[in-house]
Amino acid sequence: MRFGTFLALALLLASLVGCGGIVDKPVKVTPPASIDSIKAALNDVIASGEVGSGGAAIEMDIEKVRATDAAKADALKKAYDELSAARDPSQVKAKAQEMMSKL
Repeated sequence: MRFGTFLALALLLASLVGCGGIVDKPVKVTPPASIDSIKAALNDVIASGEVGSGGAAIEMDIEKVRATDAAKADALKKAYDELSAARDPSQVKAKAQEMMSKL
């Protein structure tokens, strides 16, 4: 009987040991810069020869660039429109390389 009570008390204390007042600290996450994101997407386009689903991300990042540099965003948008209109993989790669040079 005494051993059972002791065991129950020991288990209760052991289960409470892990309960502490440790508070998680929030971590600030900085998203990559829009230009870096566009470069990464264009590298994928250059490697594959097709725009694919990365095109939407490129367009969104161009709009983010517009907030800080409208002229650059206009040039990138024009180049992106030409890139998305290209159908031949070699043309796509060439347009992506040309667009990369504007960054």
